[in-house]
Amino acid sequence: MPVRQVLVDSGPLIALFNQSERRHAYFDSRVQSLANEGAEFLTTWPCVTEATHMLKVLDNRIDMLHWIAAGGVSAREFPSIELMAMADWMRRYSDRREMDFADASLMWLAISSGTREILTVDRADFEHYRLPSGKTFSIL
Repeated sequence: MPVRQVLVDSGPLIALFNQSERRHAYFDSRVQSLANEGAEFLTTWPCVTEATHMLKVLDNRIDMLHWIAAGGVSAREFPSIELMAMADWMRRYSDRREMDFADASLMWLAISSGTREILTVDRADFEHYRLPSGKTFSIL
């Protein structure tokens, strides 16, 4: 049976490592539950960078980086050529809900990994985005 893969946006990373964040308990519980079911978590370096920037407490940033290094989530790299597609998606979604670079990188990851399941706080954004197949993300 294939391993269930779940994409992780920067918002849940921030919530996981900031105990005073209002969504901390939800994402902590959700990640633990999915991990117990054998799910593999995937993100991108732009999401890690964004989360690192948004976590204001140094110890929280370091804890997140240690968790990533220990395999808590796999931060995937993409070839530079993929920036062209990401730029196209960012332009396409510049009308109502502008797509940022971290979100564009998750679009790439969804396509390259074949998974649509995502942990995000940006529900409205990811409900609006469409994969090339026309399908939407499945927000957990």
